[in-house]
Amino acid sequence: MGSDYQFNERQGDYYGNALRYLGFASKVERKFELTKLGKYVADLPNSDNRNKIIIKQILSTKCFNLIFVNTLHNGGEFDNDYIDHVLLDNAMSVRSSTTAKRRRSTVKNWLNWVLSTATAE
Repeated sequence: MGSDYQFNERQGDYYGNALRYLGFASKVERKFELTKLGKYVADLPNSDNRNKIIIKQILSTKCFNLIFVNTLHNGGEFDNDYIDHVLLDNAMSVRSSTTAKRRRSTVKNWLNWVLSTATAE
């Protein structure tokens, strides 16, 4: 599969785990499979409705919700120290400040997408 889409196994694992984190996929043995919600979203056209479901899933997670609310309170500005603190306190896979800093980039990119999508509607 990886060569068909021109990304490596590590990238595929990253995207699969992102889908799993959001409830759109599960991992069965060594393969990712779409959940009922994942299949539903995958079948939707790229639309406001589809985006709303994705945003709802992102913001339903404690880390993203806390950071999103903090960012809104900061006038749309991210607080890197706060993001790292939230990740270290709430994300089981984040056990060091080095990992928190790496994950911060993903958090900011996802939330920038949420903010840009929400303001475009």
